[in-house]
Amino acid sequence: MSIPAVTRERDFQRLVIDAASALGYRHYAALYSIGSDPGYPDVTLVNPRTKRTIWLELKITRGKVSERQRQWIADLRAAGCAAYVVTPDDWDQIESLLRGDVDALDPATLRKDVA
Repeated sequence: MSIPAVTRERDFQRLVIDAASALGYRHYAALYSIGSDPGYPDVTLVNPRTKRTIWLELKITRGKVSERQRQWIADLRAAGCAAYVVTPDDWDQIESLLRGDVDALDPATLRKDVA
């Protein structure tokens, strides 16, 4: 399924959260990140039924990943977590990941500016 063209990160976030919610995920996304550790991923998704937790840093196509965002994703991955930087262009893979395909988002094929 393709998604409508999005030019704002918050619109992309709403689409991701809606898709995840429809599949039984709960989500956390800070409205204001004041006091939070800089770079923490935009969305945390938890599905107690499937026992899956996913962290997503969302970027629109022209978005840049900061060094702190890059470090959070790298640290989560090093701890064995499913953590990714994604854009609307990754929509089919995002849907597959939410449905349980753990190989849907190979970090090596995603954003080249993320370690």
